[in-house]
Amino acid sequence: MASSSKDSASCLEGSVSLLTAGVEGMTLGQGTKDDKKEQVHAEDDKKEQVHAEDDKKEQVHAEDDKKEQVHAEDDKKEQVHAEDDKKEKGMTLGQGTVFKVMSMNVGYNKKGDKTEKARAEERIKEVVVLLNNENPDLVFLQECPRPKMLAEKLAKELPPKPWEVWEGVKDNWDSYSCIISNKDKIEVEGHDFYKIYLNLGKKEISGEGQFLQRLFVRQVKGDGSLVASYHGRQNAIGGNGSLTDEKKKTIFRDLLKLLDEVCKKAKCHVLIGGDFNLKYAIAETVVTEVVQERSNQYNLHTNGYQNKPRKKMVDYFMYNGPQEDVRNVRVGNATDLFDHKPLYADFKLK
Repeated sequence: MASSSKDSASCLEGSVSLLTAGVEGMTLGQGTKDDKKEQVHAEDDKKEQVHAEDDKKEQVHAEDDKKEQVHAEDDKKEQVHAEDDKKEKGMTLGQGTVFKVMSMNVGYNKKGDKTEKARAEERIKEVVVLLNNENPDLVFLQECPRPKMLAEKLAKELPPKPWEVWEGVKDNWDSYSCIISNKDKIEVEGHDFYKIYLNLGKKEISGEGQFLQRLFVRQVKGDGSLVASYHGRQNAIGGNGSLTDEKKKTIFRDLLKLLDEVCKKAKCHVLIGGDFNLKYAIAETVVTEVVQERSNQYNLHTNGYQNKPRKKMVDYFMYNGPQEDVRNVRVGNATDLFDHKPLYADFKLK
């Protein structure tokens, strides 16, 4: 019986051992499957993470695309602004841009006054006031006392407009015919006017010393049109008395011939503003004669004021382009410090 009990116990222990081993085997197998599942989940997580990173990259690319689109729109806006700036500067050539032009002899009213030189600075201040009030784009001055001082005052007192003062040629004992431009609207540059004239060698143009020394010519940048400030002679060279009307007519006729030859050679038009010291009525007869001789049109533009009718005016614009390109000519006001009044017009470039 004892032996049988031991055998039963041994058999029971064996069964328990087998059962335990089986359970352990089941547990191990189940753990492997769970590990695999966890591994799969981990790989899925990695994939999701990769997709998330890809989504972020796509989002970044989308934002970059938006930025590029914004930059492209900004570029377009800048291009539009640049075109608008060009229009404001009058550089839209071929579209008939209109500029306000001014011409004035700014000589002192009281000739022979010993304080004339001393009052040069006062005259310059008044010119600055005129430019500030009238805001012209292109200015022709005659008998301007100190162009360099004028340039300094314009830069100091009327910023930020980039006024450019071209000193020009000495037209009197201590003054100049000069040109001023507002570079925001119109720019001028040098031109080979005199070189072209010399190369022409036209003998029919005589007495050039009477006007070449008083004619200052520049060229409109980007257009080719010529602009000039002119101060015709009142007295003979050397100051030996006043010139007769006949002598003035001869000088003016030669000036027209010169302009005609140069403009034909350069294939351009010219606008002159000045004190011609020749009455408008007389100048018109000379223009008519020259036009008949040379088949080239010149038009004079001025206006009268108060007790001074148009025919007696010596200040005018002269243009050899279409007559309608110079319009709305009017006489302005200025202090009696000056012996002339400013002349204004609207000038259209082709």
